[in-house]
Amino acid sequence: SAGWEGNVQYLGNGFWYSDDFCPKYTGTANLEPGQNYTNLLLAVGPGITNVAAVRCSLQYNPYGYEMIAFESDGGLNGSGDDFGRRFFYGGSIPFGAAVGYQLPYYSGGGTPSDGQLSVEMTLQYR
Repeated sequence: SAGWEGNVQYLGNGFWYSDDFCPKYTGTANLEPGQNYTNLLLAVGPGITNVAAVRCSLQYNPYGYEMIAFESDGGLNGSGDDFGRRFFYGGSIPFGAAVGYQLPYYSGGGTPSDGQLSVEMTLQYR
């Protein structure tokens, strides 16, 4: 996951741009192929209850939190598979998304137009 601030744009081919970007937290799990992991809880950023806690330089608006789904054990095209990302905006809890709202993640660049549905995640405070 990461904090971001300012303009966020998709540049194509899996590349994104923001005015400021800062890596924050990583949640990991060892998963077996072909298994269904419904309701798997993965702690990513313990203690985060406000989007201001994940800001970068405090210089740009809007600002928020980015959650990335990534398979790091290797993939067909290199060192891992990017399963997409979601950008949560500051100003409401949690980050413009409703607690418990399930969000689809797409492979490729993370958009439905250049990838396939790969995982669905729910952002929650615990």
